[in-house]
Amino acid sequence: MIFAIVLPQPPKSQQAKRKVAYQVHLKSKASAKYANPPVHDTNLYMRIIWFTRNKGGPDVDNIVKPIFDALEGVVYMNDLQLVQILSTRINLGESYMISNTNILPSLYSELENTINKGYNHILYIEIGRMTGQQAVFGPIDGGAQ
Repeated sequence: MIFAIVLPQPPKSQQAKRKVAYQVHLKSKASAKYANPPVHDTNLYMRIIWFTRNKGGPDVDNIVKPIFDALEGVVYMNDLQLVQILSTRINLGESYMISNTNILPSLYSELENTINKGYNHILYIEIGRMTGQQAVFGPIDGGAQ
């Protein structure tokens, strides 16, 4: 993993009126957390998990582009470097599970603590290097059909 951040805030969609202010805020938070120069690697992935206690809000597909653009020049040089994106919405009012596999214990603890504080919206954003290419079919969560 190259970069990960937990933000107690709602995402904004590509069509949002205050999208630019949101992107400036994300860029600022990312710059404060990520002190390295932007990576030049190709074949990066981005995982976005939006934890929410509210119904409605932007569509999960519309929250991706503002985040892409905000992190460009901070974590990576160009969003063309991203070849896989997973954007997920978790309703905290329903049954859910968070795996502590493949995440640093300190980051897992930060996420868990942020959820337990009762925020209505939490964004988890992760960027890393792809380990290979594969096409996988069926349920995304790995569950049986």
